[in-house]
Amino acid sequence: MPMNRCELLSNWYLRFNGYFTTPNFTVHPDYRKQPGGTDADILAVRFPYSEEYQEQFNFDRDPALVIINSVDFLICEVKSSLCDLNKMSWGNPSRKNVEYAIRWLGFEQQEKVINCIADDIYKTGAWYSSDNQKVVRFACIGEKINDTLLIEKPNLLQIKLI
Repeated sequence: MPMNRCELLSNWYLRFNGYFTTPNFTVHPDYRKQPGGTDADILAVRFPYSEEYQEQFNFDRDPALVIINSVDFLICEVKSSLCDLNKMSWGNPSRKNVEYAIRWLGFEQQEKVINCIADDIYKTGAWYSSDNQKVVRFACIGEKINDTLLIEKPNLLQIKLI
């Protein structure tokens, strides 16, 4: 499905901040085990030394977004109004969609560890490795900040479209 304007703008915002993006990331359902299945508007990763070099000008990174010296994975939901997370798809641990995305990202293979990472993300909106070298976060991009999400998931990143 083609990206809408908000998703396209968000994709470029992430790109100019050093993230490699996969728009419309599909979580394929596993009907044999659980219903699962959804999509993330954008799945993104930024590596610690990402740099866009041009002699003529400097690409400044958004300090509200970029975590320095970490591999940063984002599961992004883009809205044209209030920032929000699809609670049925991404907020429901029984669907195992976060676990699916973690496996697809490929930085962890042990099921017990994947489940612990996902548990933190479901509860707070983010997971940070003990050495802060890896981060997995929900990110919501929209027109308005969602105060309810700030309380429900304090580590969930909300980015206001301008």
